[in-house]
Amino acid sequence: MSGPQIKARLASRELSQDPAEAVKARLSQCLSSDAQNIRPKLKGGSDGEHVRVLQRALNKIIDKIKLKTPELDIPKVPESEIVAGTYGSGTQLTVRKYKAFNAVQRQGQQLDDIIGRMTITQMDNDLINSPSPPGPSPDVVIEVAQIRISSTLDELDKDDLQFGSANNSQLSGKELTLIVDMSRKSTQQLQNIMLGELRTGDAKFGPMLANAFFLNAHPPRGNNAIVHQNGSDFSNMISRTALWRATSIAYKADLAANIALRAQLPGSVLPRDIVNRVAAPRPSWSPHGVSQLLAVGIDAITSLLSPGNSNFAGEQARMLSLVGSFQGGQVFLRDFKLDRTNRSFEGTLIFELIDHFGVDTSDITFDSKGHGTAGQVAFWVLQHERHNPPGNFPYRLRVLINESFGGRF
Repeated sequence: MSGPQIKARLASRELSQDPAEAVKARLSQCLSSDAQNIRPKLKGGSDGEHVRVLQRALNKIIDKIKLKTPELDIPKVPESEIVAGTYGSGTQLTVRKYKAFNAVQRQGQQLDDIIGRMTITQMDNDLINSPSPPGPSPDVVIEVAQIRISSTLDELDKDDLQFGSANNSQLSGKELTLIVDMSRKSTQQLQNIMLGELRTGDAKFGPMLANAFFLNAHPPRGNNAIVHQNGSDFSNMISRTALWRATSIAYKADLAANIALRAQLPGSVLPRDIVNRVAAPRPSWSPHGVSQLLAVGIDAITSLLSPGNSNFAGEQARMLSLVGSFQGGQVFLRDFKLDRTNRSFEGTLIFELIDHFGVDTSDITFDSKGHGTAGQVAFWVLQHERHNPPGNFPYRLRVLINESFGGRF
């Protein structure tokens, strides 16, 4: 026989104190007699409150063990079976995996999904002597290291990062005419057309982005990118827009709600516990991007859409000419602290927004939505046909924004 030494009586609060008298009696019978084991109804058992007590106890044990061994392959009992108190297939799988993990198996017999004397003894022992969570005390959690908690990476094979000559058979007659007409101009003329259009969007940052393109001799490969650090002029410009502020509010609200929920559970709450729980923000100044924020109920942006708010209309036009929509993003959390006594948490979020400074063929067709302008056609010809001497390569743009973060639970 392997497994724990069978004990004389149950001692954990979950199995010997909290249940109703009839349930405690049934659990004690399970401990004292092989004939009184608890098994699925289809195998001669019965459903009810005694099953529900064991299901909750198993899930509590699994939660605590996984704090120390996250890779542990023991699924929790499905909530639907707990609510019904049924010893269903989910409970059977959990029991079988739990028994295998603890080597609860009689010599010469196959592993089964029945809770008998050894299994309930093991559960009682685990409830009394639950493994303590790793790291700092759960009352105060401090994690100084920077950890990536959200990631939505961009697509490096997207059309707007392509730079080879186009296949004329893939172009419409109108697109081909636009390109042929623009190709007759010199590289300097094309650059001036593109500069003039971007300058109307923003006199400072339009030329900055364009000149980086003119001078870029490196095709977009791997992690190559032009980076605008936190606190730089371009980073500050992005972070001060009304739409970014609303985007940041939405992300922080979702993240805070996730942390507050996990703080109600036993054990520590570490940054690794919230990895990819909230999608990384990718702000878009297009009407579609604005409507996405409204869809998740961000009141901070509703006033921006009022007919009389010309400032927001100007911001949209400016940002659509410079960025449009960010293609990817990541968020890092550092200097995280959670204090259970004060029921609060805080930290610093580092937002990394990723964009592509390039155009694809669809951008050169006029559609009354900002596409098909002379500047974009000139941009396309420079990107696809003018790489001698080196330069005019599309590039990835990374913008870093640091913000403080905190909340209560």
